[in-house]
Amino acid sequence: MLESPIERPTPRTVGLVLFPGCQPAGLFAVADILDALNFKLGGKLFELRWVGAGVQEVQTWQSQFLDPAASIAEVHADIWLVPALWATDPEQLARVLQGAKDVVSALRETPESSEVWTYCSGALILGATGLLEGRKATSTWWLEPYLKSLHPGVEWRLSESVVHDGRFLSASGVHGYFALLARWVGGNLGPQVVRELEKMMLFPKSHRESGAFRPVDPAELHDPRLRRVVGDAMSLGADSVDLDWAATLLGISPRSLSRFVRDKTGLSAGDWLRRINLRQVGEDLAKTDHSVKQIAEQRGYSSVASLQRSFHQVTGYTPSQYRRHFSEGAHTARDLC
Repeated sequence: MLESPIERPTPRTVGLVLFPGCQPAGLFAVADILDALNFKLGGKLFELRWVGAGVQEVQTWQSQFLDPAASIAEVHADIWLVPALWATDPEQLARVLQGAKDVVSALRETPESSEVWTYCSGALILGATGLLEGRKATSTWWLEPYLKSLHPGVEWRLSESVVHDGRFLSASGVHGYFALLARWVGGNLGPQVVRELEKMMLFPKSHRESGAFRPVDPAELHDPRLRRVVGDAMSLGADSVDLDWAATLLGISPRSLSRFVRDKTGLSAGDWLRRINLRQVGEDLAKTDHSVKQIAEQRGYSSVASLQRSFHQVTGYTPSQYRRHFSEGAHTARDLC
């Protein structure tokens, strides 16, 4: 049992969605994790239902055949989980989407009261429903040309690991289901349960970065108001994100926001807001070969010196040191710091 009791949420029915060409490994992983949570919390908090457009067997991308227990229309799920699909070129993608058209139609009819989760290339299935039009979502970065071509009405935030918009929750990466579960568990069961789950299931971090950015990592934030500030700040430059902007966004006074941020994060509001922008700088350093000068201009800093000074104060690294330590690969551009 957990070290201390928690308030249990209402039991949830989770529909694990099967369609031809899907990658079911994530569905099995989620099923195992939710079963582990049921065991750990001493109750049936999650009922799992394997569903499809119908009950006919479904051939997955590695030619395994799985049998849905029910159709999507027959199940009253609280959460629908749409897995990734496998496609390496536009023709193969078109075939998978054509084969999944009945599931797309069924998902389109799911009630507004239910949540829909997806990760990695599963965003293409959810995008095909039209339900994401005018909404924010994330997926895997290398799918950007397909996503923007097929679904231009979606605000794709591919630099974010998890995006929550209304009843839709999306995550990037083939193992994005871990981030989805961490977000939901943290928000509904509390950070203590996330820590217990990490110990039990060895949750991976979605990416390597300085611990200084943990207070502004959306996957670590369990208050929806803080996540909203982080999410909206992603599209703004450092010169636009300040106390007055954030307070207006949340409809509270700057003084109330300062107390709220301090209570939730232990940081001053100014320091917390600054880290949102600097985290994006850190991602740029780790994932691109852009020079520090380019990053400073793109992220709204008044000068390279201003960015360098602020970045070192928060992380303890110069930008070039951070790039060497946290880079996802070799960078060939000459760094200007």
